[in-house]
Order: sequence, then structure tokens, then C-alpha cells
Amino acid sequence: MRAPKINRSAVVRTANRIKWQVESVSVAFKKAWETEKKRMKMSVSVIQVVFLKKDGTIAFRHATRNPELIPVEKQPKKVSEYLGGTALPYFDVDKGEWRSFCVSGIITSDEVDQMFVK
Repeated sequence: MRAPKINRSAVVRTANRIKWQVESVSVAFKKAWETEKKRMKMSVSVIQVVFLKKDGTIAFRHATRNPELIPVEKQPKKVSEYLGGTALPYFDVDKGEWRSFCVSGIITSDEVDQMFVK
């Protein structure tokens, strides 16, 4: 299965929607790009997603959006595509349930490096 192309218009829409929730427009675009890249990777495999939960804790999740990796009884009846919203739905492989995270809460790879490198 071939990975989908980056939807640049979704990145711009997402950045515009979350720019009020983050420090700057630059950060909004960075988080929107990171989310779009994760969405693409999730469509073909299971990946680790790191994000800030609403209660302030950091969550590490194994996530996918690949229908071949989701149990038949858990697959959505209607195929919906993420088109630049403020939350990205994903299937949590460890919990076996659908979840979502706020795009403004995604922790980019640069931020993960800063958290664990002293």
C-alpha cells in the first residue's frame, strides 16, 4: 500500500484553526505539518504518537488508521478523512479503541528531543 501525499491545504487549514491555541503561527504550522505526517504514516502502519492530554499529562500511544490493522468489528462504518480539523482520530492498538488527540497538543520530534536531552 502506497502512502498518501501530504495534503498541503489541510495543513494550512489546521494551522489557521489552532494558531490561537499555541504560542505563534510558526508553532501552529509546525504542529499542523507534524500531524499531517503522522496521519500519512498511520494510514499504512502503526506508529508511536506523543501528545499532551487535556489534563496536562504526556501520552505515548501506538496508533494506526490502516483498515488492515484494525479489527473488523472496530472499523468505522463510514470512511471519514481528516481534512484539517483540530482533532485527529486514530485507533489505539494497545487499548483496542478509537481515540483522538488535539492537534495543538501534539509533541513534535524536536520537542521530544528537548524533553529528554539535558
